[in-house]
Amino acid sequence: MRSTMIIAFISLLLIVGCNTTEGPREYNFHTGTQGIYLEFMPNAPPNTIYGNDEANVMVKYYNKGVYDIQPGEGVLYLSGYDPSMFSFFPTGTGSSQGGGYPIDDADPKSEFNPQGTLFRIAEWSTGANGVSVPQGVDFIDQRIKATACYIYRTVEAVKVCLDPDPYNQKAGTKVCHMNSVSGGTGGAPVTVSSVKPDVVGDRLQFTIYFKNAGGGDTFVRSRDSYTPNDPRNCNNDIEHDEIDQVWVERVEISGNDITGSCQPQLQGSVNGLKRMINGQGFMYCFCDSCLANVQEAYETVLNIQLAYGYRNSIWKNVRVRNNPSDWS
Repeated sequence: MRSTMIIAFISLLLIVGCNTTEGPREYNFHTGTQGIYLEFMPNAPPNTIYGNDEANVMVKYYNKGVYDIQPGEGVLYLSGYDPSMFSFFPTGTGSSQGGGYPIDDADPKSEFNPQGTLFRIAEWSTGANGVSVPQGVDFIDQRIKATACYIYRTVEAVKVCLDPDPYNQKAGTKVCHMNSVSGGTGGAPVTVSSVKPDVVGDRLQFTIYFKNAGGGDTFVRSRDSYTPNDPRNCNNDIEHDEIDQVWVERVEISGNDITGSCQPQLQGSVNGLKRMINGQGFMYCFCDSCLANVQEAYETVLNIQLAYGYRNSIWKNVRVRNNPSDWS
């Protein structure tokens, strides 16, 4: 009898377990403050390299954000070392980018890559030429730097309150109030910190604060008509006045495109280019028709899209020694 009851209880658990269903797991991909993330493969390069030996560098690259980098929008470069000692060339697909390695195949965050953990590998080699050691030294320390140059975009959707009576001159309850709201992390190196809606006269004003939170540099090349469309050679070919800039591609509220209203405008440049100071910036955007015929407060979404060039680097110190076979 006891054994029958135990068997019946186990069967009941199995039935309940089989009938238990879980809904689809939801992910929020718009998180984090990184774009391309770089990491040297172990022992590539090694800590010590001997003269005349072949040297190889292998760099893992991940797309830790949500923007899908398009063909031609990302290149990885090696630099920082004495070119008379090392003559690196990219292997495989990298040979087509003038010494750089294309990284536009990095998989962004998605339902198939929710944490951005999928990576690819870029590889350089000195080939049979090996490494040269300067005369008169037994060893010399060098730094090998890998720099990612790429175009990225921040796409934010911030929930805001629109209130035709922000100062409560009318009686009644409201579903929301026009307070400053935090932005998201956006899944990109540049994030929207906060948005402050306000009513100025008869029009709606949004003060939008944004910052570079990715640890690298933003840039927009003025030589390209102030559009972030060329990331090449950002490791050594960016002017000081091109750093700390972003391009405002779109600001939209309740179906109204208000991109052209955003201020301030940089002197001598086209509208849309915004400068940051020490990695932080802001802009005012206006909507003249957003409150027309609005009787009560309601919540809606402010869509913000920023574009920019971005660069971030890693490096490793290596020691180059004379080859023991050359000592005799």
